[in-house]
Amino acid sequence: MELVVVHGIGQQKTSQTLLEWAEPVLRRLDWLALQRRILRPTAPTGIRRVGVDRLDEVRPLRVPTGADDPDDSALLFERVVTSSPEDNQVRAYAEYEGNDSEPRLLDLTVTEARWADAFLAMGRSEVFDWGLGFAFRAILRLGIYFGRVVTLPPRREWNRANPLRKLFAALLWIVAGPLLAALWMVLVAVALLVVVTLPLAGPLLLIPGLKTWLDPLMRTLVEFIGDAAVWTRRPVRAAAMREVVRDGVQRARARLDAIPDDADTEKLLVVVAHSEGAAISAETLFSRVSGEREVQVDVLVTVGAGVTLLGVSNWLGYIADEDDLDATSLYPRNLVRAWANHHPETAWLNMWGIWDPVPSGPISNGEAARNERWRFANGLRLEASDAIGPREYPVHNTGFAFTDHGAYSSNIAQVIDPVTRIVMGLDRQAGPTFVEEPGLHAQAVVREANHVRSVKAAGLQRAAIVTLALLALAPPLFAGFAAGGRLILSGLVAAFGPLVRPLESLFGFDLSRKLLETLLANDLLMGGGTLIGTVALLSWFSSRLWRSYVERITWQPEGATPRLWAAGLVFRIALAVAAVAGLVVLVWPFAGSHPIPAWAAITLGIALGVYVVLEPLLSPVPRIVEAQR
Repeated sequence: MELVVVHGIGQQKTSQTLLEWAEPVLRRLDWLALQRRILRPTAPTGIRRVGVDRLDEVRPLRVPTGADDPDDSALLFERVVTSSPEDNQVRAYAEYEGNDSEPRLLDLTVTEARWADAFLAMGRSEVFDWGLGFAFRAILRLGIYFGRVVTLPPRREWNRANPLRKLFAALLWIVAGPLLAALWMVLVAVALLVVVTLPLAGPLLLIPGLKTWLDPLMRTLVEFIGDAAVWTRRPVRAAAMREVVRDGVQRARARLDAIPDDADTEKLLVVVAHSEGAAISAETLFSRVSGEREVQVDVLVTVGAGVTLLGVSNWLGYIADEDDLDATSLYPRNLVRAWANHHPETAWLNMWGIWDPVPSGPISNGEAARNERWRFANGLRLEASDAIGPREYPVHNTGFAFTDHGAYSSNIAQVIDPVTRIVMGLDRQAGPTFVEEPGLHAQAVVREANHVRSVKAAGLQRAAIVTLALLALAPPLFAGFAAGGRLILSGLVAAFGPLVRPLESLFGFDLSRKLLETLLANDLLMGGGTLIGTVALLSWFSSRLWRSYVERITWQPEGATPRLWAAGLVFRIALAVAAVAGLVVLVWPFAGSHPIPAWAAITLGIALGVYVVLEPLLSPVPRIVEAQR
C-alpha cells in the first residue's frame, strides 16, 4: 500500500508535508486497527495482505492487551527516514480484522512529492504584476461564494413548508442582508488596497526607513503567492512541478509492481494533494489527450483544491474561458472532463472546507455545474446534479475563513478518518465512486455529525463574542467595563502591593499610587483594556471547550454512546443571554419614545439568540455528492 502526499502553496521544508500527514494518518490507523484488533502474536499463513511484499519478512506484531492500555499499539514501524533529500518515507505494518471478518495485514509506505524547490521563482515585480490581475478574480469569486454561505441559513429555512420557519427565515434575512453588504464592503476595500499597494511596493522599498519594515513582509508575500504565479504563467517551470509529482507517484507504483501478484495480495496507490498541489496533481494525472494515464493512480484525494481557482498552466497569463483554452493549448484544459474520459478510471474524492476560500465549493466543468453540486450538498436542491465531477465531500475544519485552508490534516473525523479507511481497505472504491460496505460507517456517521455541529457551534460562539464586543463599545456598556476594570485593577494592586513596596522604598516613590492615579482616571484605557481582556478570555475558553470536545468524540471507542456538546450548549446560552441583555440595556431608554423600533430590535435579538443556541443542533449535515462521469 502506497500513500503519496503532495503539499500546497508556499515553501515547504524537507519532510514537512510527510510528517504533517503521516502522523495523523498512522495515529488513526493505529486506533482503527485496535478497534478491529486480532489477539494473536503472529499472522497466519492465509492472512489477507494489503501491499505486503514478503510475509516472512514481517516481524511478529505485539499482541494488544486491551483498549485501556496506554501503551497499546497495533503499529510496527519498519522504516522512518525524514532527512534524506529524495527518499523520505515512513513505513509501518498493522494487523486488524477487515469488513469480511478476515484478518488483514497492511504494509503502508508514506512518501511526499515536494515540488516547492523544483523551479526558479519569479521576480518580485513579476509576481506583483500577476497578483494585481489575479486578486480581482479571486476577490470576486470569494465574494460570490461567501455570499452563498452567509445566505444559506435563511435560504434553507425559506424552503421549509412550515409558515413559522418562513417567518424565522425572514428574520435571518434581516441579519444576512447587512452581513452580506458588510462583506462586500470589506472585499472592495481589500481590492482598493491591493490596487494601491502592489504598484507602489517597488518604489516604497527604495525608502530606507520603510524598506526595513516592508521587505520581510513583501518577501513572505512573494514566497507565498509566487508559486501560484509560476504555475499560471510559466508552463516550463510548471512542467518541473509536475515532474516532481510524476516521479514520486511512479516510484510508489514501481514499489507496488515489485510485489508478486497473488490472490491474497491487494495493491493500492493513493495520492493526497492539498491546495495548489491538487491542481498540479490533477494536471499530472489527467493531461493526456488520448485518455490514457501515464501514471496509474487508484485513488486521488484532493483537499482544499486550487483546481478551479488556479486552473492549469498556460502561456496566456490570465484565466481564459474554456473555448479559448481548448483552442490555444496542447492539453485538455478542463481537468474534470479529462478525468471523466481517462481509462482505467481513477476514483477521485474532493474534500473542501465550508469556509475555505481557495476551493470555494465543489469541482465541475463550469460555474453553473459547480453551483448545482453545491446546492445539492447543502440541501437547497433535492435531486442530485448530473454535472460531471468527482465525489464531493464538504467538511468542517475550523469554521473560520482565515484558518480553514490550512486545517485539513488536523481534521481527524472528516478528512483523516476517510483517508485512513481507504488506505486500510475498509472503504472499497469501484470505478468513479466509493462504495462503503454495509454497517461500516454507523458510528462514523454519528461521530461526523457531532463534529460538524461542534464546528458550527464554535463558529457561532466566535460570532456571539464579536457581537458582545461591538455592543460593549456603546457608551452605557463601555462605562460598565471601565468600572469593572477599576475594580479589577484596585484588587490586583491591593493583592500585590506588599510585593511592590520594597521596590518603592528602594527607588523613593509610590509606584502603586502613581499607577493607580494614571490608569483609574482614564476611562478609555480602563474600558478598552477590560473589554479586550474579556474578549480574549472568552475566545480562549471557547476554543479550549471545542478542542476538548472534538478530541473526546474523535477518539472515543467505536460503539460508545455518542455525546452532544453539553458544555458548548451552556456556553452558547450564556453568550446569547449576555448579548440580549446588553441589547436591552441599550434599547430600553428608547422604548417609551420609539416603542416599535425598540421592541423590534429586542425581538430580533431574542430570535438571533435562539438561533445561535439551536442552529448547530437542528441544521442538517452537508451531503456527499457522488461522482459523475
